[in-house]
Amino acid sequence: MEFLRMQATQSERQYEFMSRICSLEVEKVTMKHEIEKINNKLLSSNNFNLQNVAQQNVHQAQPHMSQHYNMRKPPTTVPVLHPQQFAPTLGTSVIRPERPNIKSSAEDYRNICKQLSLTTLNIECFTSNKAYLLTLMKTNSVIAIQEHFLYNCEKSKLEKFCSENNWSCLIKCVDDTDPISNYAKPRGMAGTAMLWSNKITEKITVLNEGSHRISAVTLSDDILDFNLYCVYMPCQNYSMDLFESTLDELGEIMTKYSNSTTIILGDMNASVNRSKGYRQDKALKSFLNEKHLSVPKDYPEEHM
Repeated sequence: MEFLRMQATQSERQYEFMSRICSLEVEKVTMKHEIEKINNKLLSSNNFNLQNVAQQNVHQAQPHMSQHYNMRKPPTTVPVLHPQQFAPTLGTSVIRPERPNIKSSAEDYRNICKQLSLTTLNIECFTSNKAYLLTLMKTNSVIAIQEHFLYNCEKSKLEKFCSENNWSCLIKCVDDTDPISNYAKPRGMAGTAMLWSNKITEKITVLNEGSHRISAVTLSDDILDFNLYCVYMPCQNYSMDLFESTLDELGEIMTKYSNSTTIILGDMNASVNRSKGYRQDKALKSFLNEKHLSVPKDYPEEHM
């Protein structure tokens, strides 16, 4: 009797085990079916989103688009190059045509750099030094300026000046986030701006990034894209925290647009070649190393 009970118990366990296996198989089939349904929904959703994006991009690229949205921003004083990456980056408001599948060579890079005519200037008040700015316009295609001393309500002064000379500009003022009244404005201070000849306007795309200390644009060539950054770093009268936070801000923007060659222009208020190292110098050198940036070999040492 005991033997028969053991056999019955074993049979019940086998039956229970087989039932569990069958249940698992059913659940497996059910889950597979549900996964297929989810995948189908995702595919249809992605196709719909892609169609919407394509329609929006086509709308953005229409000829009636305002010239203001087809602009970009300038570079800064210590020209820092990052020639390692050459993939094109899509701008904020224009569609760029597909490029031929050509690998960019070092020779391509050098040839394009020879054609680029960039300069940077701490102008220390646009209204007082516009004559010199006009001189620079005759020999350059892109000009990055710092300390234009214009407030938000005065942007039209620089915009009009550029328009009269067949140039375009992107202007950032210290009070952009909280505009000061034209009737109560103090002495002008800070500010950055990127200026470019209308001959290359179609190659410029504004990157809407950064505070009034950073202006950024992309300059597109047939082979390469260049992200140009105009930077006005805090001077030693300001805290080291502000200097470092501005570098962090610049670094975040560079990471976001890391698929293009980087050129930084402007007033860095620090040196990479000073024997007596200040904290700002050390922070700048650390930033350059971290971002794999370097100063061009032929750049004058007295400007570093």
